[in-house]
Amino acid sequence: MGRLTFNYAGNVFISYLKSNGYKTKTIRSRKYILSSFFDYLKDKNNDKDLRDITLDEAAGYMNYLNNYISPRTGGYLKRRSKVEKIGTIKLFFRCLYLNDLILVNPLQDLEILATGETVQREIFSKKELEEVLDNIDINEKLGLRNRTMFELMYSSALRVSEISGLNIGDIDFEESMLLIRNSKFNKDRVVPISDVALNFLKLYLKDRKEKDHPVFIGQYGRLSGASVGKIFRQILKKQNKYKPNLTAHSIRHSTATHLLENGADLRYVQELLGHESIETTVVYTHMLYDNLKKVYKSHHPRENEYYEEVSQDYLKRLHDFKESIVKQKILSKKQRYTKRKWFIKNKIKKL
Repeated sequence: MGRLTFNYAGNVFISYLKSNGYKTKTIRSRKYILSSFFDYLKDKNNDKDLRDITLDEAAGYMNYLNNYISPRTGGYLKRRSKVEKIGTIKLFFRCLYLNDLILVNPLQDLEILATGETVQREIFSKKELEEVLDNIDINEKLGLRNRTMFELMYSSALRVSEISGLNIGDIDFEESMLLIRNSKFNKDRVVPISDVALNFLKLYLKDRKEKDHPVFIGQYGRLSGASVGKIFRQILKKQNKYKPNLTAHSIRHSTATHLLENGADLRYVQELLGHESIETTVVYTHMLYDNLKKVYKSHHPRENEYYEEVSQDYLKRLHDFKESIVKQKILSKKQRYTKRKWFIKNKIKKL
């Protein structure tokens, strides 16, 4: 075989992603990342053969990302973005190795050390999410649609792409079950629907029976995942509950965490979420701990807002009071000693 060119290797990688069930949007993102990596290599190595790439050169790309300043934002890349880019490059070389295009995978032992700010996943507490859902007015235009949509997401831990892809025929009203078709990695799964979400679905779809029609529609037909996210942001802003890290996808995270809080088995949560590996689901146990910390800080007497109301003036008065008690004790001890001495002296005189 001649040179392993960037163009040929890139096409092999795209075919590998398609054959492993990656979504079109994900493939497009990975392709863009790979193209940026190729530009970096061309700039550093003048179109070097990919079979000659070393671990040091890959580590150099990681360092390049850590120091890269985005022309769009004027700031450094977020850690999550850098981890995604480096993970893509590691997957690319693994693909080349599995397809016998390289003898050794130079990135096999590369440890991802992308520095930078870590964006924490945020979730809703049970009370917060109940307030958000309950405050969606179903009497407003599109209010019933939106309430039904987000109740169903919370009920069944759905991704925005999954809620977007639902058809009426995917709902089993008698068994209170939902068929999720062609989800991540092109897998289907069946999930339960809560009574609340099911009642809203019946109300929302009472005049619609076409099984091949989308459940949630907008002005131009089926709602896209991006539209679902935009609608949820608008609802949060209207209710003055908007935070940058709270998105429609946070509903799915919240469902998983709330189930674990209530004692659900980790394997059940894995099946509900449609995770390939239990390790992916374990991430939600960390979110559970974070949520417990949040509850702890809100309710523990040494952590909540009442403790913050203790002022310096109060602490000074408390200190002065303690000092006065100590002084009184010392004085009382002296008085007892004097009285005892006087009593002994008088007793000896009487003898």
